[in-house]
Amino acid sequence: MSIVTSPKGWKRTRSVSVFLSSTFISLLIYTWTTPARADDSCWNRRSMDDSCADDANGWRAFASNLENKPALWQGLYIGADLGGSVGGVTIGGITNDDFTISGFTGGLHAGYSALWDNVLFGVEFDIQRSNTNGELSFANANSITSDLDWLSSSRIRLGYISGDYLFYATGGLAYASQDIQFSSGGISYSNDESLYGYALGGGIEMKITESMSARIEAIHYDFSEKTYDLPNARIEADADVTTIRAGLSMHFN
Repeated sequence: MSIVTSPKGWKRTRSVSVFLSSTFISLLIYTWTTPARADDSCWNRRSMDDSCADDANGWRAFASNLENKPALWQGLYIGADLGGSVGGVTIGGITNDDFTISGFTGGLHAGYSALWDNVLFGVEFDIQRSNTNGELSFANANSITSDLDWLSSSRIRLGYISGDYLFYATGGLAYASQDIQFSSGGISYSNDESLYGYALGGGIEMKITESMSARIEAIHYDFSEKTYDLPNARIEADADVTTIRAGLSMHFN
């Protein structure tokens, strides 16, 4: 049975908005944290006076310092994170409607990164325990409840290092477990299914010690439609969720 098109269009629009918002925030913070260049008048002179020489020496020291900082980001790392989640479920079959799900997530991540100058390329795996849930009520006191028990993803990370900061985009495969419960006339049945889809997002990570970094990131998980055959109903559910989370990582390099 086909599902109404308006929730699908809203879902795609929300996915694009999440990606553009995370990109804009990354660029904004990059602008705030990038140091101003020395006085242009010094850089444009053929010969430098003492004040310009001091500026040049300072920038040489700054550039030398930058060369040593990317080493933190290379190699193996593991960490933990905690955050919030919000998303939606589009229902078909017994009814055509959609509703919001929200909650909290917490979990672990691990990955490996390689560097080319200040460009980072890596892979990362994460698994999150989740209580992201919501409920839809409709005619004759019927209700459908959705609960995402856990989320996971296997992703590629591509980033740029500027000083103590790493700005990155990430994307890959997503997995989850969703429990759907249908209640009607005082009788409830539920079924749990595995979901598969994609994950897309970005984040900012900052060096805080020689072997530890802190991060904030937004990841959008979009899953394929799943059919739940319950004794009292046949339900089609299409879920997506966005997490915004902060984390700490320990680096081994």
